[in-house]
Amino acid sequence: MKRVFAIACVVLLAGCDDKEKNFKNVTDLNLKQPLDAQTFNATSGQNGLQLLSPANSHFCFLTRVTGNFQGGAQSVRLDIDSAAQGGPRWRLVAQAQSPGGVSAQAICVPKFKFATAVNSQTAMAAKPAGKTGVIPSVGCNTSGGELLGGVQGRTIFLSGMAGAFNGDAEATAVVRSKPDTALLKTRACSGAGTTGFAMQYALRPDGGQIRYFSAKGVTTDPKAATFSSAVAVGEEPHWTDDWYELLTPLPPPDLDPGGFAPQLSAPVTLAPVDQAVCGLVAVAGKFRGGAEFAQITQVNGNWVLQTQSQAANSRLLAAARCVLRDQRDPT
Repeated sequence: MKRVFAIACVVLLAGCDDKEKNFKNVTDLNLKQPLDAQTFNATSGQNGLQLLSPANSHFCFLTRVTGNFQGGAQSVRLDIDSAAQGGPRWRLVAQAQSPGGVSAQAICVPKFKFATAVNSQTAMAAKPAGKTGVIPSVGCNTSGGELLGGVQGRTIFLSGMAGAFNGDAEATAVVRSKPDTALLKTRACSGAGTTGFAMQYALRPDGGQIRYFSAKGVTTDPKAATFSSAVAVGEEPHWTDDWYELLTPLPPPDLDPGGFAPQLSAPVTLAPVDQAVCGLVAVAGKFRGGAEFAQITQVNGNWVLQTQSQAANSRLLAAARCVLRDQRDPT
């Protein structure tokens, strides 16, 4: 792209240096401005469908799930309504038939809050990455998965969940073992099954590797940039299932085995709010009402991840990743 741009400037006898300098100056100025993320909520019932920001100018990310997930009629999902009046808009939907219902939260930020090597907001797009579901016939060892291709220059986050989440054997997650390979995985133990949804975000129109914020600094390895949180109520505070490889090492729940008090995990600091944007990439556990949740919130200028549960004999866990606003390669 830079070579094409340079040739075009020579042909038109235009000032290439000035154009590139102005683009860099505007980009740097945008990065110095606060993120100003907008927060939206949807709760099953009268507020079960919320139209969010325009999809052509904004990115939205799923940041909270909670409620009584007891079957396929219970679901939360962030997607894009391409037929919305005035143009495509992000949409947050929560549906339930179970008592207590379900809820979800999303944040939306303008695309110009990101910096890329290519000056083109129209090339920065989002689209559904896929869905996968599973209904086990016998036992708890049945899992479903879908290979999510075309991830160069893109990052993938969870965009929804549905089904019966009766314990830590019920899970959905975006597994990124390599920068160019992604899987959307689900697992279920209950007969009602589970479903997971994912959304793909093109943050690098140049096809470069996505830059993430990790506990050790900037990285292009999504697995190294995975943060996790877990709680347990009346259960042994250990996790032995190899399927949760992307979540290790898990933080030990603040609970002695046999206790039944409601548990809220300690905040897991993810990234500075004005440097990165965070979203959920994995959710698992027993969801029996509004006291069970996985969420990303702002605390003292940082994004933090927390989980909570008060359901008896339960474990609940979540994982998150954060993409840097500045997606330009270091020079």
